[in-house]
Amino acid sequence: YTDLLTLIRSLPSPVILMGDFNSHSTLWGCSSTNPKGLEIETFLLQSNLCLLNGRTPTYLHPATGSFSSLDLTFCDPSLYMDYTWSVHSDLCGSDHYPTVLSRSFAQAADDHKRWKLNKADWVAFEDLCSSNLNPTALKRSDNGFKWFTNTLIEIANKSIPRTNGKLNIKCKPWYNEDCKSAIANRKKAIKVLKAKPSQSNLNTVKVMRAKARRTIQQCKRDSWKSYVSKLNSNTSSKKIWDMVKRISGKSRPSACHHLVVDDKQIEHPQDIANTIA
Repeated sequence: YTDLLTLIRSLPSPVILMGDFNSHSTLWGCSSTNPKGLEIETFLLQSNLCLLNGRTPTYLHPATGSFSSLDLTFCDPSLYMDYTWSVHSDLCGSDHYPTVLSRSFAQAADDHKRWKLNKADWVAFEDLCSSNLNPTALKRSDNGFKWFTNTLIEIANKSIPRTNGKLNIKCKPWYNEDCKSAIANRKKAIKVLKAKPSQSNLNTVKVMRAKARRTIQQCKRDSWKSYVSKLNSNTSSKKIWDMVKRISGKSRPSACHHLVVDDKQIEHPQDIANTIA
């Protein structure tokens, strides 16, 4: 209790505190309250923090098969309405479910949709330009530049497909159908245990979890061996490190390259407009 208060008072506000507190309380969905749970309740009152937890269990006891809420998330009152707390649907090979904090409001995002020029219908594009972008229609418009821009974009939308704007997140190279099937069986076993708690179903969870872990480890080994066997003295170090990052799940989204002037990339819309002007 004292350590937690000292920690909170030493951190700049606002604070988000997450962790496995190993404490039971009916306040966050446990069936009973233990001494540690009472300490956490007192800490909440003294520190003026808010509890983000719902009543969803976050821990599966490997011996008894019982569920409880040991992983807690506290936040400053100013952040309470900004985040939504939830629990991941899969244990992911652990005894604890991952907890997820999501923003309660949508963030404005840049439109990164790109034209798929290699799939464009250029014949239709040319015909639409010929019929719609004519001097007569341009003279009738009050704002010729705005009319021309809007008309050209409408024509492009009709004849050139675009990407969906989402990042193309590639799967790890070792992830295959065997991994997918093993993880699905593990999830199914846990779902059955929740619906019908029994020693038999608990044993099934342990078996499926062990099989999933073994399958994933074997697929990682096979993938790495297959890749290493293709290396030779001509392989660049960049390709090797790129593969290492992919295997470890580290990926960096590529930047949006819009304009290059004097070997300098210009990406902000206002800077692009000024440069063209």
